[in-house]
Amino acid sequence: MQLKCDICKYSTTLQKNYERHMRSKKHQYNILNKDKNESVYMSLINDLQVKLTTQTQLLEYKENELKKIKMELKTNNRNVKRQTQKIEHLLTHEKHQEEKMALHKKLIEERIELERKINEEKIEIEKQHNREINDLKDQQLKLMSSACNKSMSAFKFITTYLTNSPPLKKIETERMRELLYHRIDENRELVKLTSDPVLFLIDIYDNHMLVEHISRLIISEYKQKNINDRSFFNTDSNRLTYVVLLEKNGKTAEWTTDICGQELIDNIIKPFISEILEMFKEKLKTYDVDNIDSYLFNEYINIRKCYYSIEDWTNSGVLYKTILQFITPSFYFKLSNVNNQMPLLKTNKSKNKTKEIPKLEYDNADDELIDNLDLLEYKPDKRFKNFKTEPTESFIIQKPSSYSLDKRFVKRKDRNNKRNKSKI
Repeated sequence: MQLKCDICKYSTTLQKNYERHMRSKKHQYNILNKDKNESVYMSLINDLQVKLTTQTQLLEYKENELKKIKMELKTNNRNVKRQTQKIEHLLTHEKHQEEKMALHKKLIEERIELERKINEEKIEIEKQHNREINDLKDQQLKLMSSACNKSMSAFKFITTYLTNSPPLKKIETERMRELLYHRIDENRELVKLTSDPVLFLIDIYDNHMLVEHISRLIISEYKQKNINDRSFFNTDSNRLTYVVLLEKNGKTAEWTTDICGQELIDNIIKPFISEILEMFKEKLKTYDVDNIDSYLFNEYINIRKCYYSIEDWTNSGVLYKTILQFITPSFYFKLSNVNNQMPLLKTNKSKNKTKEIPKLEYDNADDELIDNLDLLEYKPDKRFKNFKTEPTESFIIQKPSSYSLDKRFVKRKDRNNKRNKSKI
């Protein structure tokens, strides 16, 4: 049997040798050294185990942190991917919208250009038509002598009796802007607009009511119930001839004949149209064309289109004439129930005959001047010189265009003729 000493790494088969070795110094020395080494080793081992445990825990913590970071990165990647897709979708949508907007703008510009050409052709046709009408009017001037005489009679009456009327003046800008913020209702009263005045003007322009709206505003401002407070009258509605009280060079105002209503166009109608166009310009400046959505862009295009249409209509002069024709019936001066015996239309040759001014009343129902002829001195007609009974008032007040006899006087004249024949 073989005996071993692990410490000294000694082996033998003899018992004596083994015992002797165990008692030897070498064996003792090795035993002491082994204890020292084991303590050192154990201390090192403990330190290493502590470090290993610490490092293991740190490694586990870092692994956990790394897992969290990986999860966060994964979530962030998903969010980034989702946001990237949204941004790509928005960019694609914006690109499509820009293409549509560009195409829409191009179509609208082409449409505006086409409408401008059509309006120019219409204006040219209207100018040609107006020239033809003016030529016809000039040719028919001699055939309208009765209208001329009537106008001259009205002019004579106005210049004779309406001497205290105020001269024609332009409307102030503030008052004009205030009027354009209103409309005329069914009761012919001014009503303030609830919407934007420019959008309201576009709406009535599209409905072909712009001329009527402007005309009614002018009528509401200048048409006075008392004719002594008026500054102009129409005496010939066919040729748009007016009698206007104008103040020239700061001197005394005088009644002058306004052919074709040019003074009214310059002093009343043109300022109104200019103020409307100025309102359109101010409205257009409020839009930012570079950064504008589709709804506001369509509104901007409608305002611009209406502005150019009114401007073209104004440059042709047709709008002024159309408004003048609309307001003419409201300012027509009508001498109703006046016959050839009216003293103010004749020269007064007799000293004994007195010339009295008839009272003029204004009737709001039919916008006519009604002459009260009760103050006119009666002049018997020569055809009734044999009658003792004077004609009644029903005979005196006749229409200028007709002169009819009272049936009672005709019967009386027949009876007188029969008596004369019987005597013969």
